[in-house]
Amino acid sequence: MVEFAFVVPVLMMVLVGIFAVGTVMQDYQQLTNVENQGLVTLEQLPDTANAADPCAAVSAAIIGAAGNLRTTGTNGLQVSITFGTGTSSASYPSSGTTSPTGYSCGGGSSYVVQGEPVTLTVTYPSTFLGFTLTPNGLLSLTEWEQI
Repeated sequence: MVEFAFVVPVLMMVLVGIFAVGTVMQDYQQLTNVENQGLVTLEQLPDTANAADPCAAVSAAIIGAAGNLRTTGTNGLQVSITFGTGTSSASYPSSGTTSPTGYSCGGGSSYVVQGEPVTLTVTYPSTFLGFTLTPNGLLSLTEWEQI
């Protein structure tokens, strides 16, 4: 019985650790899928009517691909898009990130130019039972594509 009392806490910690790592891996995989859907939408923008408001088109794709990720509020999925590079770039939102629900960048069609780069950043809080599992508490992916 004494051995059981020493072994059970260690086994429980290992079991909870396995679940925590699995949760982070699932969220990261889902976040990767969300980012891929957003990039596919951005690549197809010049050929569609969605170029008038690219942020709304991307947010619809992101919300559709989010699966079990929260998409609203500050504790949900966050997104940022930057069109172009250097001084000719435009970021939506202008700083930081925002929730994809109701995300819009009116006038963004002027930045949807064939051959120009676009950067998509998506972040998601990574927690398990109220504890943060990454150094800053966020899973974050940033990718750029040429439209």
